[in-house]
Amino acid sequence: MSKPWLFAILGLGVVAVVVIGIVLFRPGSQPMFLDYYRMLDEDTIVIGLIGGESADARVTDVSETDDTVTITVRLFTTSFGLTNEVGLPVELQVDLERPLGDRKVFDPYHEVLPAESPP
Repeated sequence: MSKPWLFAILGLGVVAVVVIGIVLFRPGSQPMFLDYYRMLDEDTIVIGLIGGESADARVTDVSETDDTVTITVRLFTTSFGLTNEVGLPVELQVDLERPLGDRKVFDPYHEVLPAESPP
């Protein structure tokens, strides 16, 4: 004997899991503006930005050329409902393939980052 309501419930469950996954991890978040960078050593820099309380900031891409280093950071929200998105300072470490030297550091919006320490 067939139970079509069982398949309907199972289908709704699968849809609910997919929707919850999209809401939790929000793929395709916008790249963030970076505020500054500072050198740890010749191959390692620390970038600074403002993030949110409920978001996980991650370096998602580092593109190096002879003249530039472009760093992409995205925020991934990991909570439901209203959150306190008041800006919080975030610093992330970036390991370069070769020393920075005279190369300029950019974010995805192609703004040259100032080489300075946080205030």
